[in-house]
Amino acid sequence: MASRARPDGADQLSFPSGHTSTAFAWATVANAHYGWKAGVPSYLAASAIGLSRITNDKHHLSDVVAGATLGFITGRTAVRTNGMRRR
Repeated sequence: MASRARPDGADQLSFPSGHTSTAFAWATVANAHYGWKAGVPSYLAASAIGLSRITNDKHHLSDVVAGATLGFITGRTAVRTNGMRRR
């Protein structure tokens, strides 16, 4: 975690967005295991979480983009490490 002030000035824990990272990791795993019928709604929900973090002044756009990227990479790594897709 980098030391960056939140837009609302609450603390120095803005970068990257942990909520967004977690949401995108779950969406990536859901997509890999259950296909687009689970993946599309999961990615939409993850995107809504990221946008809510921006609109609630908890994160900057770059925090959310970094969190989404980190979550996607983490989810893909988990799927590759733990086996084949189950479709």
